[in-house]
This record gives sequence, structure tokens and C-alpha cells, in this order.
Amino acid sequence: MVRNGHLVGVVSRADILRALATRDAPEATSSTDDRALREKVIAEIDQTGTNAHVNPIVENGVVHLWGVVDSDSDRRAVCLAAERMPGVKAVEDHLGRRPPYGA
Repeated sequence: MVRNGHLVGVVSRADILRALATRDAPEATSSTDDRALREKVIAEIDQTGTNAHVNPIVENGVVHLWGVVDSDSDRRAVCLAAERMPGVKAVEDHLGRRPPYGA
């Protein structure tokens, strides 16, 4: 460390590692809450009766819906199922539309 052009101290790798090792660990609750919320969202989507193939990803209460649906009404049903779950802060729709059969 240099102050006013004079060496006043040295920071070693051991000092840096010590500082990192004694830091407070990040809270794992949001990860646990997100996993539990994801399971609830999946169960709710399964109850819609749609032929949607959806993989919801939950980050800090925001549900990202990935997958495919057969119709716009299926898309709305899946999004609404996710939105109405307690704990969901927002829903991001990344769903694709499956091409019609025989096309």
C-alpha cells in the first residue's frame, strides 16, 4: 500500500484469503424459497389441463416460463397459473408456439 508516495504496508495473498474466508456467507433462503415456489408453479401449471411443455425457472420470486404451448389460450392459462401463486413477484413469458400438427 502506498500513501503520499511512501510505502505504508503490504497486503499479502494470505490477508486477502483471510478477509474472504471471514466474510458473511450469502443467504441461501432465496434459493430455497425459489425452489419451493418452482415446485408449486409446476403443480399449478399441471392443473391447467393444457398440453404445454413448460420449464419454469424462478429467480428471486420472478418466474421465467420456458417451453412450448399449442395455442394462445394455453399460453394465457400457463401465465395466469404462475401469476396467481403466492410469492410470485412477476412472470416473464419466454414460451414458444408449437407449429400446428400436419404443417
